[in-house]
Amino acid sequence: MASLKKVKIVSNWIDEAKKSLEAGDKIEKTYPCKLNGEYGYLTLSGKKVQFIAEKGFFSKTYSKKFEATYDKISKIEQKGKYSIALLDGDNVAKNIDFGELSASIVVKSLEQFKNQAH
Repeated sequence: MASLKKVKIVSNWIDEAKKSLEAGDKIEKTYPCKLNGEYGYLTLSGKKVQFIAEKGFFSKTYSKKFEATYDKISKIEQKGKYSIALLDGDNVAKNIDFGELSASIVVKSLEQFKNQAH
């Protein structure tokens, strides 16, 4: 009888985000959003920001599309009432829309974690 390989299924976006955290780091804040038009979640840990994309309707899958430590974020800019732009270390803009959540709340959190990381 052939042995079956155990495959760890990621049950939700938070599990996907936790996979790349360093020891002692934890997710502090999360925000549902769209990154460049793709739906998912922005997660802020003590050391980094990540975007976890969500795909599917009944059977959802999750994948990390963006990750950067706070020292790699060169610019945080509020673009509108509900959107921001992040400029990463490669000078690639990440346009993030938060739907009905005020972008100023997210900007304050990002700046707070960025300042704590220094």
